Amino acid sequence: MLKPGKNDIKVNIKFEHEELELLQENTWQMAESFGLDRRIGNLTGKRKVGFYMWDLECLEMVVD
Repeated sequence: MLKPGKNDIKVNIKFEHEELELLQENTWQMAESFGLDRRIGNLTGKRKVGFYMWDLECLEMVVD
């Protein structure tokens, strides 16, 4: 499992309802993402969630 280093920065993001629906519909594309698909699938959009750079890159590829 990928673990953050001491210099890795966590970014907190709160998704809008439409954004969250788009990501949840496409979690099947996150199969190699070390649990990101499960994390996105469990989100409700009520609060901010922390993501690291590699998580955000995966989300960007899914949306593209």
